[in-house]
Amino acid sequence: MVDYSTLALVLTGLGLTASILYYAMVLRNANTTQQLALETRQMQLFMQIYNVLNTNESLVNWAELNNKRVERDEYLQKYDSNVNPEHFAKRSKLWYS
Repeated sequence: MVDYSTLALVLTGLGLTASILYYAMVLRNANTTQQLALETRQMQLFMQIYNVLNTNESLVNWAELNNKRVERDEYLQKYDSNVNPEHFAKRSKLWYS
């Protein structure tokens, strides 16, 4: 004859084991999904920055700003925001976009 108390313990153990395995699989899947979402957001941010900086206007501004070779005092006299607000706006637009 079958001992029902032993059978109940075995079935309880199997159920507990199955639930632990299921929970572990769910956690693993959630971590994978979260990692993919993070990578997707990082790529979207990169592409937004790339699209802003890869415009003709941004490239021309970068070349113009990069080709200016002046000393600090001369720079402040020619391109400070109080003296040359247009140049300041161009610089700011390039740096903060």
